[in-house]
Amino acid sequence: QINQISDEINSALQELDETRKKADEFHELFIKYNKESEKEHDAFIKAKNELKDLEKVLGTIKTKARATRKKEKEGELQEKAVSLFDKFKKGEQLTTEDLLILQKAGFL
Repeated sequence: QINQISDEINSALQELDETRKKADEFHELFIKYNKESEKEHDAFIKAKNELKDLEKVLGTIKTKARATRKKEKEGELQEKAVSLFDKFKKGEQLTTEDLLILQKAGFL
């Protein structure tokens, strides 16, 4: 009986060793994948921050472009108004639209 119990203990110890080895292997895999996951997460955060920065730059560019277009439009309106005002001073007939342009430009 003692031999049988001894064999059972040895068998159980072998199973325990195998289970411990598997647990160690899985733990190593867990650590490996956790590190990879952290790297990917850090890369994602970095990309997200870069995207935010690019969106800010894009917003600034759009704002400047709008301002430039507005200035160009105002410049064109001013040029047109000067031309129309010269026509007005010469006594030429102006349309309602022409009068509106003069008004927008501040000539009336």
